[in-house]
Amino acid sequence: MTTKENDSAFAGALNGYTVVDFSQGIAGPHCAAMLAELGAHVIKVEPPQGDWSRGMGEKVGDSTSMYETFNRGKHSRVIDLKTTDGLAQAMDLARRADIIIESARVGAMQRLGLGFEAIKTLNDRVIYVSISGFGQHGPLSTQPATDTVMQAFTGLALGASAGEAPTRVRVAIVDIVTGIYASNATLAAVLKRQQTPQAQHLDISLMHAMAAMQNYKIVDEVVHGVRRLDEAMPITGIYRAQDGDFSLSLANEKQMLAALAAFHCETMLQEPEFATRELRKQNQQIMRDRLARHIADLTCEHSVNLLRAAGVPAQRILNYPAFLNDTQMQAMGVVNRVQTHKGHDVVAIRSPGLPELPLRRAPGLGESLPG
Repeated sequence: MTTKENDSAFAGALNGYTVVDFSQGIAGPHCAAMLAELGAHVIKVEPPQGDWSRGMGEKVGDSTSMYETFNRGKHSRVIDLKTTDGLAQAMDLARRADIIIESARVGAMQRLGLGFEAIKTLNDRVIYVSISGFGQHGPLSTQPATDTVMQAFTGLALGASAGEAPTRVRVAIVDIVTGIYASNATLAAVLKRQQTPQAQHLDISLMHAMAAMQNYKIVDEVVHGVRRLDEAMPITGIYRAQDGDFSLSLANEKQMLAALAAFHCETMLQEPEFATRELRKQNQQIMRDRLARHIADLTCEHSVNLLRAAGVPAQRILNYPAFLNDTQMQAMGVVNRVQTHKGHDVVAIRSPGLPELPLRRAPGLGESLPG
């Protein structure tokens, strides 16, 4: 299915490609939104009540920040897949699509007659992207999985913690990273189709995405037999200053010495318990506590400036508004604003590497965007 030439303002690497997005939530819609940002014509198929993310989380008018963020640049089409007419409409879209994205429970699309095997008999060049929790096969494949469930299953809840208590990352990192991996795999499939024009089925799971993302942490634990709670460099961490918090990150021993000297704490290394690299690793929490006492009476700005002057990476911890208004963010042109279909102003962050394409908002239910 080849669309008419888009307005040049919206043209991109995927101009002329049509994506039919049956997915809901974050992972699948994020993948499709990234393809839309690359110029693809994305048709979001929604049930009569809309994608469930329209009502999930913080409200933006009659929509939500979740829906508005992960569905930018798409055209919404309402189709009831539980009806004969709805299935016929969906089949017609699938027959003419370049890319199909679905995130239904494993087996659900097949039961509707919209699974990969059925569609490829009608569309022998289709790229069919299935996004699920545990993958299309195996004993857990039919089980539902959320971002939080997958943080638990894949060890991320422990890997992200600084101690023995598991930590839930309060950003939908599993879904978002899965969407990025899915878009990457889809682009590879687009290139492959140019060489070998045949149908392809991509099996993308939250589980696999988290395994890939945490690969180096998994290696550490498998090799050493225990989960590492210590830092690679002993005084790396977050410190509380007089008026806020800042992070200090080290890459090598030279930077560690420079950081200690910046706070006039270099004599600490002359003490027996910190005399060798191994001892510093073993006693790193004591080192951090000692350094923290020197920092407590200083301001964040002064502390960060001392470290940067010494060539040590450091940064005051910002909230979201401060981050968005930072002069570096402004200089890079990362922050944009779009109006929702009801005219509400929302922040829109473009995908890295695509500065030339203007951002379009998410559609209202059943709405086709201009262009």
